[in-house]
Amino acid sequence: MFEVNHFYLFKVLSKETYMFLFFVAPMVAGNDYWMKVYPVNYFIDIVVQDDDYLGVNVIKVQVKEKTDKFAINSKGLKIEEIVMLEDKNSFDEVRREKRVKYSDDVNLVKEYKMEDDEIKIYTKELEVREYLLLVKYQGVMKDNMEGFYKSVYKVGDEKKIIYSTHFEPGYARLAIPCFDHPLLKAVFKMKITADKKFSILSNTEVVKEEINENNKIVEFADTPKMSTYLLAFVIGEIEFLEDKLDEITLRTYTVEGLKDLGEFSLKVTKKSLEVYGDYFGVKYPLKKLDNVAIPEFSMGAMENWGLVTYRNTALLYDKNISTVNALKRVSEVICHELAHQWFGNLVTMKWWKDLWLNEGFATWAAMKCITKFPKDIIDWDVETTFMNDEVYRGMELDSLNNTHPIEVEVKTPEEVEQIFDAISYSKSSSLIRMVENYIGETNFQQRLQNYIKKYQYSNAESADLWNALSDTKHDVYSLMNDWTKKEGFPLLRITEEENEIKITQERFFKGIEKDTKGEKWFIPLKIKFGDKEILVEMKEKEIKIEKQDKDFKINNEGVGFYSTLYEDKILKVENLSVRNRLNYINDLVLQSLSSYIKLDTIINISTFAKNENNHEVLSALLLGITGFKNILYEDKKYFEELILDIIKDRKVDFNNPGNNINDLSNTILIANLLVANNENNFIDKIYSKWEEYKKDKNSINSVFRSALFSAVAKKENNLEDFLEIYDKGVVEEKTAALVAMGKFTDKNAYLKAVELLYTEEILLQDKIILCSGLISSLEFKDIFIQEFMNNYDKIKVAFKNNGSLLSYAIETLFSSSYGMMFEKSKIFLMEIKSEGIERAVDKAIEKAEIKNEFRKKNLKGKGN
Repeated sequence: MFEVNHFYLFKVLSKETYMFLFFVAPMVAGNDYWMKVYPVNYFIDIVVQDDDYLGVNVIKVQVKEKTDKFAINSKGLKIEEIVMLEDKNSFDEVRREKRVKYSDDVNLVKEYKMEDDEIKIYTKELEVREYLLLVKYQGVMKDNMEGFYKSVYKVGDEKKIIYSTHFEPGYARLAIPCFDHPLLKAVFKMKITADKKFSILSNTEVVKEEINENNKIVEFADTPKMSTYLLAFVIGEIEFLEDKLDEITLRTYTVEGLKDLGEFSLKVTKKSLEVYGDYFGVKYPLKKLDNVAIPEFSMGAMENWGLVTYRNTALLYDKNISTVNALKRVSEVICHELAHQWFGNLVTMKWWKDLWLNEGFATWAAMKCITKFPKDIIDWDVETTFMNDEVYRGMELDSLNNTHPIEVEVKTPEEVEQIFDAISYSKSSSLIRMVENYIGETNFQQRLQNYIKKYQYSNAESADLWNALSDTKHDVYSLMNDWTKKEGFPLLRITEEENEIKITQERFFKGIEKDTKGEKWFIPLKIKFGDKEILVEMKEKEIKIEKQDKDFKINNEGVGFYSTLYEDKILKVENLSVRNRLNYINDLVLQSLSSYIKLDTIINISTFAKNENNHEVLSALLLGITGFKNILYEDKKYFEELILDIIKDRKVDFNNPGNNINDLSNTILIANLLVANNENNFIDKIYSKWEEYKKDKNSINSVFRSALFSAVAKKENNLEDFLEIYDKGVVEEKTAALVAMGKFTDKNAYLKAVELLYTEEILLQDKIILCSGLISSLEFKDIFIQEFMNNYDKIKVAFKNNGSLLSYAIETLFSSSYGMMFEKSKIFLMEIKSEGIERAVDKAIEKAEIKNEFRKKNLKGKGN
């Protein structure tokens, strides 16, 4: 074993060979000679026949180095024929004729061998030039939301089917034979034949459409040069709303009867493209952009270039019955996906280890975009929400031992799937916000524009971005190398001396005693002294700075990704700005869970919240205390009294729940907490509205829906009512009905809800929502955990072996197992640990260990 000198190899090898050898080959075959053939153009002709399809791919390939073997990706497809020809027929001619005539003596393929997810092709010697590769195949529609799959939905009582694709990270190979790697960009042309009743969509606009007696045949324009995971097609009975931005056609598609729910998303789409085009300095390059709501979808959404696909709840908004939470979610998800049209699609990471370049930037950009929206679309302090949703969420995961660096080595699609997490999304987007704040908003934007223009239609890696953002004054490369290549984040211990402040850094760990004193980061510190802010670059373990005012706040406005622990003082929360209050409360909650401070510390200052109006600050504190209650559930009475004392003087007006996003969000929070903490007067009052709600959904404001459903579940324990809402309700109602099933107080009703996981009554995509609801039951969650362990094989079948859904369920359930149940769970988890779920297993065990340790220190102490 020896370490390869990459700089030397880069000098002696061609750029293409070097890139494939060290960025692509390790995931594919382990032998670089398989990677000497690159795709240039694809022509893909698919004929859909019910749940089966026939396909012909004509791929123009470029041979970069002489070879007699190469590989393409394919999994689960029946390959009928593979032919390779010298490019005597032009690629355009092949596309026109849809076939190539050849004899066996001119076929360059000698044999091919199928392996797990690739086809190894052995040929006569190939010269350095272009060739045509033809592959004929058959496929079957999947039903697990991967590759080319079908979703079943209802219009009235009639069942219907829609076919759609989901190819990220490595699932294009499940649908079509291809070079399924992000670095291997090519131009795609699609031709799709299906039943004439269907609309057929792909990434680009239609250039030709024919309809015969039974079928519709649609050809699409060439795509830009792009990666396989961005290819997409949708086939179904769908309808749309349309708008225009300059010459770009914008559409929101839904299944029949729901198109009016796409009105808000169409507004957001139009404004987002306008904002991004101006901010990034490059206009959206396609002639159309379609957003499509898919009835079954494993993720929130997918950024396929020109054909973005979504869960219903991430795209559709009903102004009559949707809540303000739906308004925020739809805005955020659309802006995230459309940011990908630049970060991910136009400029693509070289390899999945830089997934964060896609997801972190899209998460940050969505926040940036919404801040530029006019108030008539949405009036929302999104950056403060970002601190709760992204900064804190990123720290929660990164405080574990089982975290991972932002830049993390991955080799298989299963490994890639597991890093779509709070590190790749939340931590990385938080660091981008920190860098922007460090170098200045204008500098950041200008350098980002230069980066996009340099790497458009190509690939980049982390170092390319850091170099683009660096200058003589700001060494972003050194700063971010420190943050992206290692795990964790700093805890800053702050002590006051006479005229100085001493700041010492160490790695923050949740619940695990480790020697972290040797770790340090390059930290841009924003410090507020009175009305003045200063920047300090902290590169050492310990620094001392002059105390310029007796009142100071480290990490001003919460722009840094680090936690601050004031050893000698408690800050006066009411004197801080909104974002400083939020940053301070989130630090205290995380430090309490991690035993850096006593639980009493945050409980003793919680009375400030009686007069707190900002939703993000209020929810950070109250949901933090709720988290303590859930772990120390034997002491739940104490925590219920504490929460109710904080919110008891807040009036809940059913007729006037609020006039803006902040106040409406507060009403949702307070109503749900009143029910969750058994405030019986409120429960009786809201329950009295149930019969009227069943007759008229608009009889009660939508902000009260989840609280109403929870109250009804506690009172009636009637599963059938919620199943009917799930079956016939629209968008948010379905989610609220599933979550409410975890509020049953009757064991038999709860067990009936658990049984739903094994049935087709709940869509596959929604089973994780049901799991989240069921595990929230403090009374019955152990029953659910035991049921999951006893019937794991049955659960896998019910989840159709979808690794991402199983991982989510495992981490959610088993991280909340305590005492003897935790000991049993740990044995079970180690037995089932396997590729695709190993990270979820490790995180579940560690989170449960931390909570069990927290229980030992705090249980029955009522916060002491």
